[in-house]
Amino acid sequence: MKALKKELRDSMIRKRDALPEEKRKEYTEIITNCILSQEEVKNAKGIFCFVGFGSEPDTRKLIQTLLTDGKRVFIPKTEKGNPVMKMAEIRSLNELEIGHYGILSPKEDHANWGERSDADVVLVPGVLFDKRGYRIGYGAGFYDRFLAGSPAPYKLAVGYSMQVVDSVPVNEFDIPVDAFISEMGIRHFD
Repeated sequence: MKALKKELRDSMIRKRDALPEEKRKEYTEIITNCILSQEEVKNAKGIFCFVGFGSEPDTRKLIQTLLTDGKRVFIPKTEKGNPVMKMAEIRSLNELEIGHYGILSPKEDHANWGERSDADVVLVPGVLFDKRGYRIGYGAGFYDRFLAGSPAPYKLAVGYSMQVVDSVPVNEFDIPVDAFISEMGIRHFD
């Protein structure tokens, strides 16, 4: 299954990378507005949000808007060789730097850490998403480990409609999301 997931992941990343930058910007604007219009996001006190990189939707404007709206915003922090993803609360995008995997993440000297229970909503990245709410990420398992257990936050996957397939291979550790937002709007899962 690992080889199949890698093949599917690599193929979709190539397709996503081929999406023209202007389209990505247009779709990102729509996605940002859709996220901000969700009741779960409006009512949330704390939101855990990835920082888009490469050809992912750019979440920096979303993060800035959430901060301006007075939300507590948490950004993932990973360390090479450590399978646990931590939450760092930020008050400004200036608190980020290029980190592990080349992704913007909290600076090394960051001291304002949060607990998973601080986030009412978790925005989840991915490479492929299926019609049941499962996803294929980048293969490190950070989000599945982070989302396991209770209480469970509202899990909102974010990507482009082209990344949705009928089904993805699933193992016992994979955690489905509650909804998926793309430039086509939101899709809720049972």
